[in-house]
Amino acid sequence: AGGGVDLGQKSLQCGRKPDCLKLFLCWKRFGAKGFGARVDRAIAHAQSLATKVTGDERFVLLRDPATCNVCFYYLPPSLRAYRDEVMGAVPDAPGSDSQGGPAGNTGVLEPLGRVTQEVYRRMQLDGRMLVNFSPLPDLNLPHFFRAVFIQPRVTEEDLDFLLAEIDRLGADL
Repeated sequence: AGGGVDLGQKSLQCGRKPDCLKLFLCWKRFGAKGFGARVDRAIAHAQSLATKVTGDERFVLLRDPATCNVCFYYLPPSLRAYRDEVMGAVPDAPGSDSQGGPAGNTGVLEPLGRVTQEVYRRMQLDGRMLVNFSPLPDLNLPHFFRAVFIQPRVTEEDLDFLLAEIDRLGADL
């Protein structure tokens, strides 16, 4: 939709086939210590964003990140009153009482899946940033944001900008 060119299909970052080449080239370029430092930095950024998301009423963290992926929902002002219900519906969400298995009250999550897709569409039109999204059908989780950290130049200010932009783009939903 929109007729734009998808440059992601021409990037080493998209798709699994070139992953071994990316790994080899990165390891060759930075060495074991340098590569390890990049991984540690990416995980630190993920942990930092997860902490920011957990402490912000505009967002719900799906799980504490184990790697450099942070999965979360954005709660626009119209849905913030349902934050506790959302947290209860997400299995193993930090701060919730729900335990493992598929999501509970998926009815409360469905609107968040639509919000995620609309904010993503607005990100594409705005052009300042783009955060991927994904569903987890096996856990009955509709689309959520999935921020992945691989760029070593990310700063704390970038993390704050990411959350502020999502809120700016979804504030009227």
